[in-house]
Amino acid sequence: MNHKDWDFVNRRLVAKMLSEMEYEQVFHAESQGDDHYCINLPGAQWRFIAERGIWGWLWIDAQTLRAALHGRTSTGADAADAAKAGAVNE
Repeated sequence: MNHKDWDFVNRRLVAKMLSEMEYEQVFHAESQGDDHYCINLPGAQWRFIAERGIWGWLWIDAQTLRAALHGRTSTGADAADAAKAGAVNE
């Protein structure tokens, strides 16, 4: 698998993980207006564009993921960083 494919897969995984945990009310995505959202976690802040589905599901555009993880800004493409930053309860 090349780097471009790996980045694509990881972005989709992070988007799915954030959507699922937000739906299960593990944390809350705050609307920033115009379909922009932010999730604040200890050590991490996630920003992205998404739409709410009919049942409240947050459909995140994986290509718009941006993360500030422990003070370092990234594209949010690394699922391991997402887990370490607290997106997954330990």
